[in-house]
Amino acid sequence: MKFNFFSTLLLLLWSLKLFSQKDSISYNKNETFNNRTIASLDSIKKNWLYLSNNVSSNYNPNVVIKSSAYYLHHLNQLNLPFPLIVNDRVLYFINLLVNENHSTTSYIVELSEKYAGTIEKTLKKKNLPIELKYLPTVLSSNNNLFVSASGSVGLWQLLYPQARLYKLNVSSIIDERKDIKKSSEAATTYLKDLYELYNDWPMAITAYSCSPAILNKAIRRAGGKMNLENIYSYLPSDSRDTYYAFMASLYVHNYKEECKIKIIKIEFPAKTDSLVIERNLSLKAIAIKMNIPLNKLQFLNPIYRADMIPTQHILYLPLGTISFFNSIKDSIYVYQDSTLYKPIPIVVENSNKLNSANENLKNSASENSDEKVYYKVKSGDNLGYIATLYNVKVSDIQRWNSISGTRINVGQSLVVYVPKSKANTYKHVNEMSIYQKEKIIEKNTSSEEEIEILPDESKWHLYIVKSGDNLFNIAKKYPGVSAEKIMEINNITEDIQPGQKLKIKRK
Repeated sequence: MKFNFFSTLLLLLWSLKLFSQKDSISYNKNETFNNRTIASLDSIKKNWLYLSNNVSSNYNPNVVIKSSAYYLHHLNQLNLPFPLIVNDRVLYFINLLVNENHSTTSYIVELSEKYAGTIEKTLKKKNLPIELKYLPTVLSSNNNLFVSASGSVGLWQLLYPQARLYKLNVSSIIDERKDIKKSSEAATTYLKDLYELYNDWPMAITAYSCSPAILNKAIRRAGGKMNLENIYSYLPSDSRDTYYAFMASLYVHNYKEECKIKIIKIEFPAKTDSLVIERNLSLKAIAIKMNIPLNKLQFLNPIYRADMIPTQHILYLPLGTISFFNSIKDSIYVYQDSTLYKPIPIVVENSNKLNSANENLKNSASENSDEKVYYKVKSGDNLGYIATLYNVKVSDIQRWNSISGTRINVGQSLVVYVPKSKANTYKHVNEMSIYQKEKIIEKNTSSEEEIEILPDESKWHLYIVKSGDNLFNIAKKYPGVSAEKIMEINNITEDIQPGQKLKIKRK
């Protein structure tokens, strides 16, 4: 009995120490784990809603970061449907949220509550854990306008292939990844499919963050072990910590008082006016003529890329401003057409000359026949689009700019060689509206057929990839052909570019 008494006493004292306020841990605060989470925290500070609510960044609660066992104990109390992991990476994210970015986190937590109704309804419909509503906190900081360095977009940070696979409209004009309701529907369906594939939430959430192909490759390199710790070093740095950050998010959202999260009342635009636009209209022109901050209009109309609303689409305006808009609508269009997007002469030769120019550009550009121009990369651009715009090959642009892959960065300046006869037009491309560029592309591609039979192999089709295509949709055009077969025949991955040519075997 004496032994049992002292054993129990020692265990009790150890437990009290374990969960005491003074029991802190040490780790490298300067170590950076998930670049995407940190980037999203920085990006939300530029968001119109954040700025308009005057979120203070002066308050630092200095919350003491405790031991892993302390947080594991608290997470266990929540009866969560996820495997619980608390390690130094989880502690890093807890500190990142509650100390280093405390005011921003208070805003993000409140923003999460604003979106909770829409997301919870979607999760319940798919019989998924309600707690997944906290995943956007670490994916995008609940910033619906966030675009990561890898090209993932919106609240749920969906990449282009996944967005297209789950029926979202993503084009040079519209991006439904920024539509809260539609993106939540697509993202939760994707998560459900991934969980059914891996039957493990750490694997499913990691696959969501980096793609199943990359996760499967990491599993193979780790000898087939489906354990996050075993495959960690084989995963991309911007996505390997997503599950750990999610663990931290679960703690912060459920223990707001312990984290000293301040209640911030976010003033959303309560209601908006809306109307259908008769022809293409620039948000920038509306902002200037109606004296409305451009970032506010972008917040109200998040799905429109290049700040341009296409014909027969809806424009959302602050409540009570629609009458003013209608009274000056004509002057807005005049300003847009005459000043903002002043027409630039576009000279396009006939198809024979274009084909001849293409032949000249197949090899290294000659300074005698071609002229060097520069293209500044914009959000949403890819090498396929730029190559189609200039009527050259992707490989040409890669060679001229010493690019080994297909990744380009917003703001990057690319060298392109064009025939001297067209140089005057292409020198002005950076000043053109998206519709002027589309007109050039239309002329450049008008002489090509979408599908043609290869002259030397009558058993094959040649398919030219268009904007918005993915391998699954292309495969559906040909009975008995699968996306996997197209990848195998053409020795490619699922990433394809507009203008790319694919061989497809005829049945």
